Amino acid sequence: MADLDGDGVVAIDELHDYAHQKVRETAPAMKPKIFVAEEGFRIFLAKAPIDDPQQRYRREVSQFASGGTISEVGRLVLNALREQLNLSVEVTQQIEAEVLEPYRRYQHNLEQYEQTFEKTVRSEFPLSETTQRELTRFREVLGLRLEDVAEIERRLTPQAETPVPPSPKRYKRYPEPVPTPSVSPSFRRRWLVGLGVVGLVVGVSIVWSQFPPTIPPNGEPSPPPTPAYTNEESLGWIFLGTIDRNAELSTGMALQQGTQASITIEPPRVPHIGDTVTVTQNSLNVRGNYPQPPDYAPQEWKDTLNNGDRVVVLELKDFIEPNSVVPHKVWARVKRFSS
Repeated sequence: MADLDGDGVVAIDELHDYAHQKVRETAPAMKPKIFVAEEGFRIFLAKAPIDDPQQRYRREVSQFASGGTISEVGRLVLNALREQLNLSVEVTQQIEAEVLEPYRRYQHNLEQYEQTFEKTVRSEFPLSETTQRELTRFREVLGLRLEDVAEIERRLTPQAETPVPPSPKRYKRYPEPVPTPSVSPSFRRRWLVGLGVVGLVVGVSIVWSQFPPTIPPNGEPSPPPTPAYTNEESLGWIFLGTIDRNAELSTGMALQQGTQASITIEPPRVPHIGDTVTVTQNSLNVRGNYPQPPDYAPQEWKDTLNNGDRVVVLELKDFIEPNSVVPHKVWARVKRFSS
């Protein structure tokens, strides 16, 4: 299950990514993190069967078990996979029950806490210190965090009504009449003409500032604006492959992807900014940033891409880790492709 790249071994970073994803699915308020030194994240912990049918089926169930339920389309996919792998209904039902059990247990504990909290505030409000300590202990026994039950407590806690002070009586006061000065007709005409000239000058200035001329003084048309990508459009950073250790990164040069490449680039060249590449691996982790010195550990998991997803390259970054025989690595910041 934790062998995310399918190479037959489970490394520390793969185990962390797998645990991070499962914990966030069952308890969204929790945010697991990993802190390693130097090459600690590439230590292999165990071997994993590559072609075991039950493990393949378990991985697919994990993909479709979003929020503790399997969609109708996901059920059709799993049924077809069960027949391809020649697994019995009893075996697949047992696998699905094991995968879905953490979701169901978490929801069951939330429902228990909600029922208990609702009965407590109905019989006693405001809550005494003793009752609050008992509820806290009950939450801890259920394995729930304060963030998990915050919405339940906010929704079920009675809200005290704030008294509205009476509005003071107001007495209507009528303004004193202001005498209107007498203006001659000739002065009024000159004043209106001057006001019209000022309005015309201001209007022309506003139009000029909003719609400047598109042809520069040399008579050549202005070049089209270069598209800019904001951080909101970016998904994060993914690993593309490697280049020659002594080479300097440039677009179009040969890119070594290997047999376990998670991105397909044909031909295997370093892509240009704006090129579209296709994901060929399920659960490809998108990082918040490329590995940083001094330890070059993978950054925090930010998003996930699946097989067949297409992304657009926004930025390229290359680096060589000190004291490492690993070739020159190339990472790319990407966004989702939209036709």
